Amino acid sequence: MSIRGLWQIDPRIQIVICSAYSDYSWRNHPVTGETDQLVILRKPFEPSKCFSSRTRCRRNGLQRSLARHIESLEALVSERTRELGENRRSSS
Repeated sequence: MSIRGLWQIDPRIQIVICSAYSDYSWRNHPVTGETDQLVILRKPFEPSKCFSSRTRCRRNGLQRSLARHIESLEALVSERTRELGENRRSSS
C-alpha cells in the first residue's frame, strides 16, 4: 500500500520512513512536499529528528484520544438533553 493510500484510509495518520539511502533526495518524491504528517529519517539518524518523530506520534495519539473523549461527551449531552425533554413533557 502506498503512503497516499494510507492517508485515504486515515488522513490523520503520521508516517515515519527510515532510509539507509542518505544520498537520495526525498524532496523530489511525489508524496513529500509540505506536510507535517511525514518524517523521513536518513542514516545516520539525527537525534533531533528521532525526537521529533516520537513527539509527532505521541501528539497524534493524544489527538485521537481527545477526539474520542469529545465524541463521548457529545453523546452524553445529547442523551441528557433528550431525557430532560422527556421529563418536561411528562410533567406538563
